[in-house]
Amino acid sequence: MSRVILKIENDSVVVIVPTSIDNEKDILKSCIDCSTIESSRLQKDRIFRNAWNINGSVNIEKAKEIWKNKIRTTRDKRLQELDIKWMKALERGETKLASSIASDKQTLRDMPDREELQNCKTVDEIKAFWPDILKG
Repeated sequence: MSRVILKIENDSVVVIVPTSIDNEKDILKSCIDCSTIESSRLQKDRIFRNAWNINGSVNIEKAKEIWKNKIRTTRDKRLQELDIKWMKALERGETKLASSIASDKQTLRDMPDREELQNCKTVDEIKAFWPDILKG
């Protein structure tokens, strides 16, 4: 079964399931930037849906930005946890521990711009980039 993919504001796409051949033709006539694609060619993984192109492929640069935002969301939670640990370490005079925590915090801040992510060429490579410091 075919789908119509059309571009909307902010370069996102919408996938429409036509109800009939005539409906599909009407949709195609009324949109400027759209195409028909077989449903089997649609990306299975919807994590990067806002990076889809109307031909069914994925814009890798947009996918990286989506992944960076996912990293930032997780990172921000970890930073809050580390802020508390850092302050407690300072209060107790544990300067080595505070220094180690500060180093971890900087690593987290730098995470979205890591070269390993910038060098990714495929969606699978992007998804494989999830450093241990973000886990748990």
